[in-house]
Amino acid sequence: VGHSIPISVSLDLHAYVTKKMLKNSNILVGYETYPHEDAYSTGEKAANLLIKTIKKEIHPIMEIQKINALFPVLGGSTNKSFPMFDIRKLARKFETLEKVLSVSYFPVQPWFDFDNVGVTALVITNDDYNMASKISKKLLNAMWERRSEFIIETFLPEKALKEANVSKSDTVILVDAEDSIGGGSAGDSPSILNALAERELQFSALTYIVDPRVVEEAKSVGLNKKAVFKIGGYKDKRFHSTIEITATVESFHNGEFVYEGGPLEGMKASLGPSVILMKKNLKILVVTNSVYENKDEHYKCCNLNYKENKIVVFKNLMNFRKLLNKETTFIVVSGGGATPLELDKVKWSNKLKDYWPKKNYKKIPYMN
Repeated sequence: VGHSIPISVSLDLHAYVTKKMLKNSNILVGYETYPHEDAYSTGEKAANLLIKTIKKEIHPIMEIQKINALFPVLGGSTNKSFPMFDIRKLARKFETLEKVLSVSYFPVQPWFDFDNVGVTALVITNDDYNMASKISKKLLNAMWERRSEFIIETFLPEKALKEANVSKSDTVILVDAEDSIGGGSAGDSPSILNALAERELQFSALTYIVDPRVVEEAKSVGLNKKAVFKIGGYKDKRFHSTIEITATVESFHNGEFVYEGGPLEGMKASLGPSVILMKKNLKILVVTNSVYENKDEHYKCCNLNYKENKIVVFKNLMNFRKLLNKETTFIVVSGGGATPLELDKVKWSNKLKDYWPKKNYKKIPYMN
């Protein structure tokens, strides 16, 4: 549309923001929350700034600053007691200053394989470039100072099960972080499933996995029939091999549901044809489609109540926090997958610059 037409965009706070994006737009506004609960209000904020721009009430000036760092997503919650909680408060404080229109932080989706990916701050002011530049640097400095707080303890599947077994919580969520569907993984990792299947469980457990081959095979086997199923490694064979499990076909489902919250609230989604397999105290939900998890909609649409289980597996990096309470806790599992937690060990094709935590930077590593 050219540069004479003002453009305003709302973004996920994990967006990879580039100078080209700034050049080709007038307003960029990021979500404030993670887990994401402010998609609508962020859009509203971006729209209000756009209207003021159209009316010539403001002249938005945008500036970004970046540091050559990648922060683990798991520690990036904006909830209280996490480092981004303080950053969120600081950003809102800056927005009370005269001429400051919007302050956004982008800890970035850390698996983007581009050379210039890094943690970013973006500030919009009313025709004041110097102020935008100063505030964006202050915000980045605050994030850099808290960088070590983004790292959360993780466990291998077997160790995680031992920890869950002695937990006093009614329900323990095992976070299959490295097979996070929302982060780009295939959802077909059988690492936790394998650990569960190998144990004589003294309690009920619930897990799920993406593998349409198993769904089709279960249809051939039939309800209430037992068979040996080859599960896992359906799409992404770099990290996992197929495992064999003897289980009984319990029920079939169409997997359709509506999101109850988050950025997709009210939208329809489908796991596709799905089957529940039973192996003693272990229930395995096998689905056809990789679908973003918000809370427990994917379990509920198949008549599964995660609260009835001592152990339940979720394949997301943050939305499981919406389910935490006095009765429910979590353990993060390193089971391998396309969304690795140890970012210093990732092998890149395009990201050529060294970055924190791969390199022990002594000073804040600003990027040009």
